This record gives sequence, C-alpha cells and structure tokens, in this order.
Amino acid sequence: MTTVSVIVPAYNAAIYISKAIDSVLNQSYRDFEIIVVNDGSTDNTIEVLRPYNESIIYVEQENRKLPAARNAGIRVAGGEYLAFLDSDDLFLPDKLSAQVGCLEARPDLGLVASGHQYIDDTGLLLQECHPWIDSPCISLESILFAGLAPVHAVLMRRDWFDRVGGFDEQFAYCEDMDLWYRLALAGCPMAWEPAVVCQYRVHANNMSRSPEEHFAFSRRALDKAFADSRMPDDLRARRAEIDARIDLSEASRLVAGGWEDCACDRVKRAVATNPTLLAENGRGLAEIVVGLQANVWGDSRFSGFVAATLADTSPELSRTMTVIGAKKAFYTAYKDRQTGALCRSWLDVARQDPTWLLNRGGWSILRRSILK
Repeated sequence: MTTVSVIVPAYNAAIYISKAIDSVLNQSYRDFEIIVVNDGSTDNTIEVLRPYNESIIYVEQENRKLPAARNAGIRVAGGEYLAFLDSDDLFLPDKLSAQVGCLEARPDLGLVASGHQYIDDTGLLLQECHPWIDSPCISLESILFAGLAPVHAVLMRRDWFDRVGGFDEQFAYCEDMDLWYRLALAGCPMAWEPAVVCQYRVHANNMSRSPEEHFAFSRRALDKAFADSRMPDDLRARRAEIDARIDLSEASRLVAGGWEDCACDRVKRAVATNPTLLAENGRGLAEIVVGLQANVWGDSRFSGFVAATLADTSPELSRTMTVIGAKKAFYTAYKDRQTGALCRSWLDVARQDPTWLLNRGGWSILRRSILK
C-alpha cells in the first residue's frame, strides 16, 4: 500500500504544472503516488503532462471545479495519507518527510499542518509564514479566528477525510476552510509540524480576481459550521467577532484591488457588527488591521484607509494604528534578528507612545539585540 497520495487538480495548468510535479518527484521521502486530475483543460495541459506518463496516475473529467477534481483524484488514491497540491504551487523537498514523520510519531493525529512561503510569478520569495507562533495549538477556535493553512501545507489521514465526506463540491472557493471546520467539529485531532513545507504562488490571476465571490463562500462555510449542532455555545456566542474579522479581511483585499467603495462598506459593517473593536481608541481594530496590512494579500494603504473611513467615529484610531504598527515592526525585527530595524521601530514606538519608555520588556529586547 502506498503511504501518501498527492492529489494535483489541473485546469488550464500548462504554464506551471511541470514545476508542481517536479517538486513532488524531488521529495526526500519516496513512498508516494501522484494523481493528476485534468479538470477539463482547454489549453495544452495534456501535452505538458505527457513526459510524466510513467510518474503519475492520470485522471480526466469534464470541468467540474476544484473540489470535484480533488475528490475525483482521491477516489482512485491508494494512500494512507492525503496531500494536496494545486498546479501553480510547490512542495519544498522535505514536505512529505517532515509531515509523514509527524503522523507516524503521533498515531492519535488525524491532520498535521505546517508553515509556507509566498512566492511571486518568477519564484521570488515574498513572505514566510509560521502560523504556530500566533496559534500554538490547532483547535476549532483557532481555525474559526485565524484559519489553518493553505491546503498544500497539510497532510491528513485518509480515514478522517472519508469520515467527514470529503470536499463539498458546492463550493467554488473556501472548500478547504469548510473541510477544516467539519474535521474540527467531528473531533479530528490536529497539530503543527513547525517547518516550512511548501510555496504558494501569487500571480496575476489570483491577485486580480475580485475577492467578493471568495468571501461569499467564506461566509457560506461559516454559516454551515454554525448550523452544526456540535458548535460549542461559547464559540457560538462569539459569531459577531468572527463575522467582523471576515469583513475586515475582505476590506483589505478590496483596498489592494482598488475597490475602495466596497471596502468602505465592509469596514463600517465590521465595526457595526462588533462595536467592541473601537474600545480603547480602537486598539482591537488596530491590531487586526495592522496584521492584515502585513499579509501578502494586503496593502500598505489599508491602515490609513480604515482610519480615514472611521475618522468621525474614532478620531484617535490613526495614532493607535501607528503605535500598534510600530510595535509589530519591533517584535518582527526581533524575531528576524534585524538589529537596525529593531532600533528604528523602538524609537518609532517611543515617539508615538512615551509610556513605551517604561516598558521593561522592550528595553530588555533592545539591550539583548544590541549586545549580540
């Protein structure tokens, strides 16, 4: 029996798919099969795949979209574990080795997730994400508030996938989030393998697409999860917080794409849905906005846009976001061991918030970094 089945859906994927397949063939772990599902491509995907005939299991179907393509691949899969790779993304060489090792060491786990990198169209590194830093434990709560990971940063046991019914083929987007919700509600144990295992390619097609349809499906997945009787009451009571976060996430993407009128509506709806965001001069809102602005899908204009949108409601919000942003830059520079940036951001915080001069933790980090 094959240990890992790697499912690769392909729709008009000729430009990238050879790199995706090569990234699997170059794995340090060798007990895998690659199942490529041609989901009704109209370009030359078939010709590009021809040199890989001996290395892949090929499935062809009429175009039925991503969730159906993944399910079709899994129906012919023989692996104990399932890995997913979209045709424009990449596995790093030790992806399977690290995650298989985790599942084999932890037979209680149904799913392991890891970190990832964002790259541009040419393969240039844009950002590296270590989600276990902010969410050390994976739980239904952490998934609801912070998501999980891109689908190709996950390895899961086949029996858990079958237990919850696979991908919902009614979803055009966010089918992975829907799956993570259902797994968590079913009690699937999940954990981080703290390694960066894959690359997510950011290119013109996924950057230029309007986010409104994507977030409509995000809300649909959330509605479906909250309709489940297994949703705990304490989380059910926090639905407004989650809805507001989704509105702000969509606003961030809308600003990046230039749809500012729609973004303004989402920002106002977020604070109407969850008014506590504006407490303490908007501290809660500022922390979310600064985090979204730093995301690869975000835009450096976002904090200023939100402050301007809510200037009449929260006149101190701009300053609050400046302070929060400087503090985030300070701790990021410390994590990345960038002493120069750390010193500059420490001064930025102190200029905006003189009480920072009394912060012993900040002084301690500054001193340790300089002495190194």
